[in-house]
Amino acid sequence: MSQVISFNDFFAKVKTQFAANGLDVPEDIESIELAHMECIEEDAVVDEFIQRMIAEHKGSVD
Repeated sequence: MSQVISFNDFFAKVKTQFAANGLDVPEDIESIELAHMECIEEDAVVDEFIQRMIAEHKGSVD
């Protein structure tokens, strides 16, 4: 079961984890907002969800 997280906390985690992986956070804030809503809708574990985001981002950058 996941925890409920505010958008600001979610965004802070995204920035931290993207930076730790040497990635820039997507500039399109709407995509981060959509990811936050999707994470809540899926009742996903936030850190696992962000790791999936990073994997998808790396795949689109390669």
